[in-house]
Amino acid sequence: MKKHFSLRISGILVFSLFLINYSTYGQGKNVRFVGENIRNQVKLVWIVEQWNPNWKAFKIAKRKPLNLNARWEQVTLEWIYPSVDPAKSLANQIKSETEAARIKAKLNNWLSTGKVKPTTSAEFLTRLAESQDAVKGLNVSFGLDVDMAFIQGFGIIDKTEGFNEWEYGLFVLTNSVSDPTEPIRTINTKNMANGPIAMDLKVSASGPSKFSNTRIKWSLNYTQYLAFGVNGFNVYKLDGKKQLRLNRTPIWVYSNTETAEGSVIDPSTLASEKMVYAVAPVSLFGTEGKRIMYEYLPPRFPEPVKMPKVNIQGKAVSRSIPLSWQFLKADESQITGFYIQRASDKDSWRTISALLPPDLRQFEDKKISNRESETYYYRMLVMADKDTLGMSPTVAIFHEAVIIPPVPKGLAGQVNREGSRYVVNLTWDSPSPNDEDTEEYMIYANSPPSKEIILMGNISPTKGNKFRYEIFNTMGDEYMFRISARGKTKMESKLSDTLKIYVPGNYVLSPSLLPVRVDSNQVTISWKHDYRRDLKGFQIFINGQAVATEDVLNAKLSSYTTKLSYGNAYIIEMIAVNRFGQKSERSFKRVVAVDKRNR
Repeated sequence: MKKHFSLRISGILVFSLFLINYSTYGQGKNVRFVGENIRNQVKLVWIVEQWNPNWKAFKIAKRKPLNLNARWEQVTLEWIYPSVDPAKSLANQIKSETEAARIKAKLNNWLSTGKVKPTTSAEFLTRLAESQDAVKGLNVSFGLDVDMAFIQGFGIIDKTEGFNEWEYGLFVLTNSVSDPTEPIRTINTKNMANGPIAMDLKVSASGPSKFSNTRIKWSLNYTQYLAFGVNGFNVYKLDGKKQLRLNRTPIWVYSNTETAEGSVIDPSTLASEKMVYAVAPVSLFGTEGKRIMYEYLPPRFPEPVKMPKVNIQGKAVSRSIPLSWQFLKADESQITGFYIQRASDKDSWRTISALLPPDLRQFEDKKISNRESETYYYRMLVMADKDTLGMSPTVAIFHEAVIIPPVPKGLAGQVNREGSRYVVNLTWDSPSPNDEDTEEYMIYANSPPSKEIILMGNISPTKGNKFRYEIFNTMGDEYMFRISARGKTKMESKLSDTLKIYVPGNYVLSPSLLPVRVDSNQVTISWKHDYRRDLKGFQIFINGQAVATEDVLNAKLSSYTTKLSYGNAYIIEMIAVNRFGQKSERSFKRVVAVDKRNR
């Protein structure tokens, strides 16, 4: 079975990151070498678009570019082997103590939360050589968070005090060449971005549509987009003095022509409210360019043109539409009342009310279909006896269907092991024969150790009544699941009952043996263990023989006392055993001597 790659990648379509052709040479024809030079700090990333199975490691050197005979000066003193190694020092790659500490802390956080898992260089290289999808997934991770490149061995941060212009070279260690003299790719600091990217963007907006969303769009020169090394765009909305970002990750664009277009939806639009948006390019290294501002006034819903002394207004509310109007009190004696008429895109005009008294100013249309969205048109007839005195202007109201499917029932789960990974196979009851609304289901879960159950945004809605949930955390923990049903109009039901299920870990941590205390021939063995959530207990070995098992040494204990014969030396070791029968590796050894002089 192929080993799973260490990084969980969210389901985002990849465009420009892989589909751009670059003029290259030699071994580096499938390598994109990009950099940024800001405040005497050079950041470099090499993006491999097709992996060479002979590659093993990378090294970066630099030289003064105007002298082609100048010797290459080593930037990374050691070869950089692709891996996710929590023990490796980043000083070889990152010459800034501040940046190195920040990235190290980020790696530790990802490891502790299971977002990445430790991966050796051999595993890393095997996966890249076996799967082009793994190479693409690796590059996606750089576009979403460039720190992934530094952590996994595909980037460096260098300082450039003392000389303004450098040429950097990317050297590759292969199975056949152990000391390469020529780089496969080079890049000059004068060709790198040395500040925020400035692009010519034309920003516009449209909406709100019938769903009350506004779409912000911007057009750009795609050649300029590629030449500037833009990784995507950030879009902001002004809220008072704050600028709130509408996108979580950079918005990528792709085009086969000279002109490209990007867009994003603002779901919180209010009709007739002026809004201010800003669009800014952002580099692969997270440096944001100039924000292009745009003011937008959304169109108002249709309002009636006032007929003398008569007005009508309406607002869509769930399964009914309330209407109100204005009419002069002094003219009430001149009329006998009002009729309300309604039409739609499917139906012609018809009267939907009885004769309403002259002093009434409101009416609620309760005969609204909630099975489909529809635009309704209303008008009012002003009556004098049986004659129509006049007709109000027409008002159009868009009514969005609100179809909420029933709450799913019978959520259950089964834990299964598949190779080196656990999965939870979720099942629930199929929709009842009378359920015409449910179309798909949304999966909610927690990410231990967090107890918060949230929507799994990287999981597409599922059509059936089962789901295979992969576990990426390496330690055993309790997982919680809930599901909801979603209908034809994308309305979501309330969440199901919570399913709690314990998933064992892939391995058990070894106990840490503390110094052994000897009192005469009585020996006290003490230990520490940092993860006891699914632990059953411990086993102690003296000279290779088990002297106490987990049935005696339960998970709550941290010491054990026994008597040993005088005049001998003893080797003491321990293992931990969880309640699923998994055993840890043996702890490091403690050697003690029981001497008669201790009596």
